[in-house]
Amino acid sequence: MTLLEKFADPTIIQTMPFGDKMMASFYVAILGMGVTFLALVILWGVITLLSTVVAGFEKKDKNIKVVKETTKAKEVVTEDIPKGDDLELVAVIAAAIAAATNQPVSQIFVKNIRRTTDSATAWKKSGIASQMSSRM
Repeated sequence: MTLLEKFADPTIIQTMPFGDKMMASFYVAILGMGVTFLALVILWGVITLLSTVVAGFEKKDKNIKVVKETTKAKEVVTEDIPKGDDLELVAVIAAAIAAATNQPVSQIFVKNIRRTTDSATAWKKSGIASQMSSRM
């Protein structure tokens, strides 16, 4: 009977000398760590393989998107906004803020209007909007 087989039976464990118990405990610990390490190495390999597969698909998608974006850039038409429409623009922005905050327009004062570059995704905008509406 091997040491690990003796370790499986609780009645035999009580009769074993201390040195054998420690040696069997050492074997069990090494076996457990070895199995865990092997599982982690396999998991690492699978993740690496999947990341290379996904990266291959993303490269194909990026080439397609670049072609579409360049065609969209050629179709853009620019318009000059006349300077006389500033008051109308302020009124529209104030009305939009009033509608979003459920406040009368008379309580909203527009001090400054400037265009910002917005690189936020639709999910980020939705999250910000829900956070803002939950605080009002």
